[in-house]
Amino acid sequence: MSLVNMKMSQAERDEQSVIGSDSKEVYPYGLQLQLDDEDLGKLQMLDDLPDVGEVVTFTAKAVVTSVSQNASGESDDPSDKEQRVSLQITDMDVHADTMEQQAEKNLYGG
Repeated sequence: MSLVNMKMSQAERDEQSVIGSDSKEVYPYGLQLQLDDEDLGKLQMLDDLPDVGEVVTFTAKAVVTSVSQNASGESDDPSDKEQRVSLQITDMDVHADTMEQQAEKNLYGG
């Protein structure tokens, strides 16, 4: 499975920005996780927090909690629909991925 970059295009960012706000998010709402002391403790990360900007590898298992599909009443076009899937993360692991580790993975697989 390859990773997909979820960064929004400039047009998507312009569409999502709130009028009067200077903040234009680069990634869609809902893709950011917030881990508190309890969560960090469970992940054994309290004593060794990553640096801001550091890249980490994140592995998770999630349960689908809802699926919906809504058609817009404005059009007869069947492709004019909104779809949504909600995921509840149930298990996860986070660890720093150094350049050397990533190079080894790329070279030897894994």
